[in-house]
Amino acid sequence: ISYQRKVERAADAAQALLVSLNETGGINWPRMEELTGKQATDLQAELRGRVYRNPEGSWETDDQYLSGDVRAKLRTGEAAATVDPVYRDNVEALKMVQPEDLPPSAIDARLGAPWVAPDDVRDFIATTLAVQASRVIVTYTEVTGDWMVRVDGSRSAGTVEATRTFGIPEMNGVALAELALNLQRPVVYVEIEPGKRGRDPEKTIAAEAAQQKLKDEFKRWLWTDGDRADRLARVYN
Repeated sequence: ISYQRKVERAADAAQALLVSLNETGGINWPRMEELTGKQATDLQAELRGRVYRNPEGSWETDDQYLSGDVRAKLRTGEAAATVDPVYRDNVEALKMVQPEDLPPSAIDARLGAPWVAPDDVRDFIATTLAVQASRVIVTYTEVTGDWMVRVDGSRSAGTVEATRTFGIPEMNGVALAELALNLQRPVVYVEIEPGKRGRDPEKTIAAEAAQQKLKDEFKRWLWTDGDRADRLARVYN
């Protein structure tokens, strides 16, 4: 391994920045002052548009600062700019990299997506399976990502929609919805002999088809109400 000679001088602020990034992995103003003989404020003026001070106080390069959750960064930058005008450059730069909002037609609304509130899932199940919304309880645990669906405390409902249209007698639409919310596929077991159960291929295929029908209906139903569509599109974006 050959010896790497320490850089003693940098011709300008841009070169000093490269040396700093190479040596420390970040923006080290004292080291850059040492390399150029210039004050940090002068270096910062030369590097305007290439480095940004975030409201937390640290400095970042443009590719680092203008990436990631730029929507949250813009909100933070706008708040900081009302107190200190130095952050106006941040705001203008962040506005340039904001992603365009997707319309509802371009959003993939998966059953179980965490940006869809449990109340919306409850309304979907109540409407689709023809059950009163007051009888349906849908909960989501953020820590584990687990969903639970109950109708009057049970994973079943006696409606035709639940047992035939979006389910099968052996696996109710409520149970299929809960499995879909948890990204699980249904498996139907039957007793093949006393005390022994096994997978029923035909009924499992039927349950999978009913679950897919339920998923497709969710993607359609979610955007049918204008107010709900606008609200969820804002949340998604």
